[in-house]
Amino acid sequence: MFGNRCGRTVAVSSAAVILLVTGGCGSSGNGDQTQTTPTPSSEPIVYVAGYFHSDLSGVWADGWAPCYWKDGVRTDLSVLDASAPGEANAVIVVGSDVYVAGETRTRFNVNVACYWKNGVRTDLQSADITSGLGNGLYVSGSDVYVGGQAARLGTSWPCYWKNGARTDLSAMVQGGIANSIYVAGSDVYLAGTQNPLGIVSVPCYWKNGVRTDLSVLNASMSGSAHSVYVSGNDVYVAGGTQSGTFTGAPCYWKNRARTDLSVLSDSGGAYSIYVTGSDVYVAGYTWGAFTVPCYWKNGTRTDLSVLAALGGIASSVVTSGSSVYVAGYTNNASRRYVPCFWKNGARTDLDGGHADPNVSDMSPDSPAMSIFVANR
Repeated sequence: MFGNRCGRTVAVSSAAVILLVTGGCGSSGNGDQTQTTPTPSSEPIVYVAGYFHSDLSGVWADGWAPCYWKDGVRTDLSVLDASAPGEANAVIVVGSDVYVAGETRTRFNVNVACYWKNGVRTDLQSADITSGLGNGLYVSGSDVYVGGQAARLGTSWPCYWKNGARTDLSAMVQGGIANSIYVAGSDVYLAGTQNPLGIVSVPCYWKNGVRTDLSVLNASMSGSAHSVYVSGNDVYVAGGTQSGTFTGAPCYWKNRARTDLSVLSDSGGAYSIYVTGSDVYVAGYTWGAFTVPCYWKNGTRTDLSVLAALGGIASSVVTSGSSVYVAGYTNNASRRYVPCFWKNGARTDLDGGHADPNVSDMSPDSPAMSIFVANR
């Protein structure tokens, strides 16, 4: 899987997953909302957010840089310091405006949550925190919501920003994170994890700041919630729950009732959820001889192609008409992440920047974190 970035285990998200939105609506980094169907005469525009491998100079030589791809063409996003990496975790397009959420870093590796609108960056930093992460994104009218995490003096907690104003989701105890955000009317939903004792992570979601904990396979082991989607009165959350010391079980919850998802072997993860009508789509991975990117539709798994027998991850899913779009990455023969998306199983690899052969084979490269499909 993506592993641990910036002090948290990713989905990714997102978070998240993105869909087509019209009429000034938006969607979260790992959970989506209503989408219209592109006209049959033209292919939709595919936006993918992530980060590419950048041969940076200075403190962070050979690091990540935030970007998004529009129909495969990469647009690089501004950062606080040209020698420090950044990440883009979610993308939404409203009309002609492109919104991306993520984080940028200082030269001293301090994370600053931010979002970009048409390439112009807004940093979400304030005097009472030392760092922040931007994982989920939702745009509603003129309001921009970013879900993530704030930290101070070694303590972190889940939060979200609305037009730059931060709302904390829990007391500053032992840590927690929000991975995805969804807004329905006046209600704000976020999915993530809470660490009440600092040992076991509890998957949960918040509605207007009130936390609901979700069931796990083993109460003594951790779980995670990566993506939230609201359809009518139903709240869907995708994530995972540990079934053993080194094994994870992908699942989703509908109104707290858990559905465990099929795997090739004994492990997997779920990072994104999208609901249309009665159909529930979840993206993630399953473990066989290697990690296999996949998505589930109503519990039926579809495994996706990879570059080499070294695995990959699906981080975001959305549908448009009868087509299923999934973003993620696949490893090349040198174990470098290659960002990509799949349309109905056919993979399109994206420009991931420079792969320096002198860097360790296990050095992370260029994941794709979020996908959005828009009418042309």
